[in-house]
Amino acid sequence: PIPASSTQPTASFLADIAAQLQYSLVRPEPRSFMKHFRRLSSTSTSASIAGPRSNLHSSPSTFNPSHPQLQTCCQLQPLLQSQPKPQHHRHYHRQSAVTAAQTRIMSTMPASHGHSAACCNIPPIVSKGYQAKGSYEEIGGYKTYVTGPADATKAIVVIFDIFGYFDQTVQGADILAYGDDHHKYKVFMPDWFKGKPCPIEYYPPDTPEKQEALGKFFGEFPPPKIAGYVPDYVDGVKAHSPSVSKLALLGYCWGGKVVALTVKAPTNAFVAAASAHPAMVDPADAEGLTIPFALLASGDETPEDVKKFEENLKVPHHVETFADQIHGWMAARSDLNNDRVKAEYERGYKTLLEFFGKHPTMAHPSVFLWALDTRSLWPEASNTKDLPKYAQRALALLSPEEQAAVLKYYFVKDAKLSLASALLKRLAISRYCRVPFRSATAVRDARTKPVFLLPSGEEPLLFNVTHQHGVVVLFGAYQPPPGVAIGTDIVCPGERRDRDIKHIQTQGWPSFIGMHSEVLSPLEVSRMRGLPFPLHQPQKLLDYFYANWCLREAYVKMTGDALLAPWLHDLEMRYFAPPGESPPEGADKTLEVWFKGEKLTDVDVKLDWALGNEYMISTVVGRGEKGEGLDVPEPQSLDLEETLASAETLLEELGE
Repeated sequence: PIPASSTQPTASFLADIAAQLQYSLVRPEPRSFMKHFRRLSSTSTSASIAGPRSNLHSSPSTFNPSHPQLQTCCQLQPLLQSQPKPQHHRHYHRQSAVTAAQTRIMSTMPASHGHSAACCNIPPIVSKGYQAKGSYEEIGGYKTYVTGPADATKAIVVIFDIFGYFDQTVQGADILAYGDDHHKYKVFMPDWFKGKPCPIEYYPPDTPEKQEALGKFFGEFPPPKIAGYVPDYVDGVKAHSPSVSKLALLGYCWGGKVVALTVKAPTNAFVAAASAHPAMVDPADAEGLTIPFALLASGDETPEDVKKFEENLKVPHHVETFADQIHGWMAARSDLNNDRVKAEYERGYKTLLEFFGKHPTMAHPSVFLWALDTRSLWPEASNTKDLPKYAQRALALLSPEEQAAVLKYYFVKDAKLSLASALLKRLAISRYCRVPFRSATAVRDARTKPVFLLPSGEEPLLFNVTHQHGVVVLFGAYQPPPGVAIGTDIVCPGERRDRDIKHIQTQGWPSFIGMHSEVLSPLEVSRMRGLPFPLHQPQKLLDYFYANWCLREAYVKMTGDALLAPWLHDLEMRYFAPPGESPPEGADKTLEVWFKGEKLTDVDVKLDWALGNEYMISTVVGRGEKGEGLDVPEPQSLDLEETLASAETLLEELGE
């Protein structure tokens, strides 16, 4: 029923509605938007969509701008032009009869079958007076609006809507660049239209001439074609701003489809993506995404498609519908003179910043310190040969080569350590780099240190593994600042304490220290021999020795060298003490690292107790090229069941 209104629909208007509904019933079954791109046109003007470096299609394709399904969303408006127009901002409680009828008819044309009806009917708002904070530069062959701090290491590439550089869109770019107190972004908004955006005179498309012109515009700039240009543009961004190490992608309306296609291509260089009021919400676009994704829908996007899109997402995501906002409220169609629209416009950008900021790919480097205790695992396996039976679930997650490496150990305790180490490395690589679990394979670098490299040669994840007495520790950092290096070591005092105490009691403390002097610095040897603890407290003396050993080995592993490195005597740990204790020199003294007589200021060293003060774990971080460090968390004890479930989930989400 049409609600009562002061503006009653005319007989001719109702006839137009009936005609439109009849057309919707008799027209051919609509295909998905992407299938339209793949159709060959025999009569209409068409444009190639195979852009440079495009991996979107396996065969040449053409785009038919005159296809009836693409034009459908532009045909309704002429039928209704003689009636009063709805207000730009939707207020449902004041909707006129005409507006209600329009909304119902538009709702019969799902966005996934082409551009949304609102996309082709709502004109942009011409906003004047905003003072842009950025400037226009030539990047990658495109005029680009550039804004944001010059020293930002993260960037957002923005794909605007078909209307180009409107004030509302430029202001949105500035909000992204300067609206987050905790994260700095440089924003790049290229002009894909080369100075020829869609003229606002085409809206509303109420004449055959306007409809034809609008169709030609979409034919000249189909989303797959533009998505094919993005990789080369990214190269231009990196050349322009070498400090940028992480990129996110955001698209409005038409640009939302460009985003969906770009981040699914093999050439994807982005670590997070978002689309705001996308014109073509296709649930199939969510399938196979490997990076965090946000979708902010307006009330004009088809709710069923938005819901299905979210259901198909298998990556960290945020999907939200701003139900009382029109299509385009975050870009050229935003009426910022309307208080409600302005508030939701600002909330939309705040939501995007929160999304980009909270995910490891765009937030501060993700740093993790995992510990997995294997001592109580698979108790039925008394021999290594028993593991295929009792540890089948865990072994199945490894490659055949890794399985063979596990099963070659004579002692089952060593085999379990090998299994856990391989499992944690795969889990870290797949989870943070978003690569298929079977492809999350570590290789050895020139110094035999395990690393993971992308096909491009990049090393997005640093990790270092250590193990002792049944416990495996993995220290990792995803997307750390350039130049950062990490190392870790674990020591179990209880494993060797009785043996070491026996040596001290029979041969003395100086003899014990002298036995290890070849891998310690002379000053460390002297300091430990002079520790002010009586010999009847050998445990106290040994805790200092274990702490020193753990710290040194973590440092050596950070460098990638072995304990036989020729410079070991030049490395010195000063004022070291067991975790939680102050050194004998006084509580005002803190751990220092010295090398060849100079204090090092570019390394951060940490020592913690773990697993009920049974183990010492040390982490060493070599600071980045600009002096950046890492916030190293406390050791996290992993549960085997949860670890296996996480690995199996990644295997399902990201495939083989």
